[in-house]
Amino acid sequence: MTVWLHGWGTTPAVWRHLDCVAPGDVVADFAAAASVDALRDVVTQLLLPRPRASIVAWSLGATLAMEHLSQRAHVQPLTVIGATPCFCNLDGNPGWPIRTVDRMIRRLERDYTPVLTDFLDQLPSAPQGALWQEIRGSLLENRGFSKAGAAAGLHYLRDTDLRQAIRTYEGDISWICGQRDTIAPPEAAQLAVRAQDSIQLLDCGHLPQLDCPALLSRLLEHGA
Repeated sequence: MTVWLHGWGTTPAVWRHLDCVAPGDVVADFAAAASVDALRDVVTQLLLPRPRASIVAWSLGATLAMEHLSQRAHVQPLTVIGATPCFCNLDGNPGWPIRTVDRMIRRLERDYTPVLTDFLDQLPSAPQGALWQEIRGSLLENRGFSKAGAAAGLHYLRDTDLRQAIRTYEGDISWICGQRDTIAPPEAAQLAVRAQDSIQLLDCGHLPQLDCPALLSRLLEHGA
């Protein structure tokens, strides 16, 4: 069994084009989460009862999964996609300026839609055709995060730094990164990778589920 955790501004539908998602798998849903603690609770409620499950987590979901596991002695197979233990550029870390995230939070308070639209347009590595337009339209119409949940996710990404926690986590982490990812720069993952971890750099952006779904499925099926 695999537990799938998606990222900010999206829905569980981001996994639908992967052949490796099995009928018995569990897919997270953050739609009802309206605070940072509620986002954490979604992950805890999925993972604690399933200690033998593999975890595949993308973007915000990956940060939440890394935080959850780093706080427990128990280890589980973890693959993170488009992930970084520290989203912002603290202490020279490759990441987003805090002021950029703060600006998103302020804009979000006024109007969710343009913030979400701007973010979604950064996901693919290159202009996409009809399939991406269909997915984009679906993500805008069927919000995977409430306005409060989206704000909580941004606050969480801005304030969370797991670089030290990841160094002491005893489990293995498989990192899958897009070489053209402008949201979670691959350089941040490369700095976080430890001796026991593996890392795969793909020719894609922040959304390999769309950019290269067949390749991503093969990697996940073989344990990245």
